[in-house]
Amino acid sequence: MKILLIINPKAGIRSITKQIEKIENILKENSNNIEVITKYTKKDYNAEDIIKNYDLSNIDLIVFSGGDGTLNEGINGLMSNNIKSVPVSFIPRGTINDFARTIKMPINKFELSKKIKSENSLEIKRLDIGKINDRHFCYVAGFGNFIDVGYVTSQKLKNIIGKFAYYITVFKELFKIKSYKVTVKTDGISFTDDILFGIISNSVSIAGLKWYRRSDINLQDGTLDMLLIRKPKKLFGYINIIKGFFKKEYTIENNYYLRKIKELEIISELPLDWTIDGEFCGELKDVKIKNLTQSVNFAIPKEK
Repeated sequence: MKILLIINPKAGIRSITKQIEKIENILKENSNNIEVITKYTKKDYNAEDIIKNYDLSNIDLIVFSGGDGTLNEGINGLMSNNIKSVPVSFIPRGTINDFARTIKMPINKFELSKKIKSENSLEIKRLDIGKINDRHFCYVAGFGNFIDVGYVTSQKLKNIIGKFAYYITVFKELFKIKSYKVTVKTDGISFTDDILFGIISNSVSIAGLKWYRRSDINLQDGTLDMLLIRKPKKLFGYINIIKGFFKKEYTIENNYYLRKIKELEIISELPLDWTIDGEFCGELKDVKIKNLTQSVNFAIPKEK
């Protein structure tokens, strides 16, 4: 088996160099039948660039080691080059690792490395991914208040205090909440409203917060979940929003729009900052989103 290991050396917290060395050693040790080719991302040469410029004809498995953003780059490299047959696995080393938790990828990176080197410990699942205009995302595209927390939070601070760095950023943004007038078109319906926050996702958790029950999410059913929070007409409405989140009651009475979608268009009066998988996607006014059903082969450790 020939493995292409793509590592983001900047991802994760504390002892990054030692983590990477241990992961590589686990994959290589006592493995006469496994060849590991290691490539490192750089500031101006990310996982997408590596995929585009590497001959994958003899590669049996691509393993990304980094955060959700690293995986996103790799998936975009595969999809833009129409490479769908090579299985992908993921050693999560980010601060939150939302997608890894959703697909039940073990967070223990060293135990996971041992399983990846054993083909008998893996099963291949064809999973859905999303597409927003000309970019792909693994688990979430979003806009609105707090959506930029993932990429505006200092990497240096994340390396020191982990996910608590995100909470500091959220606290700062509490005093700048605003709404965005958008028109939503999906499945033959259209409506316009003032929206505080919007996510189109295929994940149990986003930014470390559990938005859905696990039974609500199916990564192979050809749909994404559209969840929009509208601006309350009265101050009391913000309490309903909080109540709705904790009870997972995403009703219009609690100022939520919830709908499973295959395709969606969102048009805004002014350009909105959009993010995909925690990374900045651009300032966009007209966004078309669709689900790409079972488009990527993920190699996931078998459940006991």
